[in-house]
Amino acid sequence: MRGASFPENLILAEFWDRLDKSGLDALRDFLKEHDDCKLVVIDSYSKIKPPRPKHTDPYDFDMAVGGTLQSLAQERQICILLIYHTRKAEGVDPLDDVIGSTGLTGAVDAVLILRRGRGQADATLFITGRDVEEQELALKFHPEEGLWELLGNAAEYSMSQQRQNIISLIQENGPQTAREIAKALDRPLETIKKMVQRMAGDGELKNQEGKYEIIKRES
Repeated sequence: MRGASFPENLILAEFWDRLDKSGLDALRDFLKEHDDCKLVVIDSYSKIKPPRPKHTDPYDFDMAVGGTLQSLAQERQICILLIYHTRKAEGVDPLDDVIGSTGLTGAVDAVLILRRGRGQADATLFITGRDVEEQELALKFHPEEGLWELLGNAAEYSMSQQRQNIISLIQENGPQTAREIAKALDRPLETIKKMVQRMAGDGELKNQEGKYEIIKRES
């Protein structure tokens, strides 16, 4: 949290040599000296990543470098977290967002991809890996505390947000048709039709002559 002191066992290094210089050996020596270390964060990976030699296959190169760090993590039974950049344009497959070849994402045990629009507080965190359940989570950033809040499953959170938007619209403007809701919320008509029908089935709304209204709960 903002203003809080650093943990006593936190060690910060402002500079580290590239892995192909002396960075890898320095990391091995550090872990031998601090055998109680459980987490190493490299921010960012691009600063210590070796340059790819000419005529070297990008996939094989990234796989080899990433595999070296993955082997070290397994050897020392620790987590090595690489902070890396994503492309500006989002791909269909979230793994395509990671800069470089798929060799790096193929070498590591798990990949976490944070997606957030510029200036937005809400974000999604895509998680996939060898021994983890693939999932996408909804997050909210609190700048005052400098913390992320977990909101739940991204798809379920998005659905609940859309439901709340529909309820708020009807509360402010009275009963609405699916077409009126879709226009007001700038959402596809078919999407809104399915949603209000589902909300009616769940007892949140009722269809009164083509217009949806909120079911009043008895207190």
